[in-house]
Amino acid sequence: GNFQEAAKQLNITQQALSKAVSGIEKQLGVKLIERKKDFNSLTSNGKIFFEKSKEIINNLYDINKILSELKDNNPGGVITIGASSFWGAYILPDILYRFISDFPEVYPKIYTMSSKEIEKCVSAGDIDIGLLVEKTNSSNTIYFEGKKKPYIIVGKPQPFKHWSELSYIIPNLFGSESTDNDWPESKFKRKIAAESDSIATSIKLCENGVGAAFIPEVAVRDKISEGTLAIISEPPFELYNQLYIVLNNQTYKSFAVNIFIEEIKKVL
Repeated sequence: GNFQEAAKQLNITQQALSKAVSGIEKQLGVKLIERKKDFNSLTSNGKIFFEKSKEIINNLYDINKILSELKDNNPGGVITIGASSFWGAYILPDILYRFISDFPEVYPKIYTMSSKEIEKCVSAGDIDIGLLVEKTNSSNTIYFEGKKKPYIIVGKPQPFKHWSELSYIIPNLFGSESTDNDWPESKFKRKIAAESDSIATSIKLCENGVGAAFIPEVAVRDKISEGTLAIISEPPFELYNQLYIVLNNQTYKSFAVNIFIEEIKKVL
């Protein structure tokens, strides 16, 4: 919608971008963009050209991946992954460590996105694999459902207490999918000791005895094993992060992508 912003993302001048688009329009003999003072939009011809161009680019990308794998008879090349913050922080790193060790020719590109952004990019064919905790719907995507990862109340090791007796560190990550924002405060009122925009800070405060936290179990599993944190109360309700893989059911999946998908399914 904006030539100036588009030019910035492409690292070229606005004049160069305008000249390139005008050149395409002249070559095709049709108008692709409706230019206005405050906003530019695609014409009907522009929308068709845009969608067909994406198909061509994706096909070229698929050909490169196929030829690369045929040459070496080994999985290789780029894998693009869109991951929610929960997947990126707690699930994906261990999977990637093992996968890259086994297949060093694979080059993962990981993008942290919201579930809606992931679904949109997978549907458009812009990324190979989506890893999210919220299921959305699109006509050309397919979902694989995994385990539910529970939330628990943890704190510095101490005698077990009722949840209402504790003071809480609130890991309020401003809309992130790894928060306890789903705690119904009006129904189960808590005493708040502190609030942080960092899970790591919240965990450290719990270790130091400042308060308890209602947090994904997978985020503190190592701390519980080490004995620096413990489950110190039973929450008044159950909360889970549901794991999902989302794929485009119409695009080519490289050898590397298919192997990586199978590795992810092992932890689902």
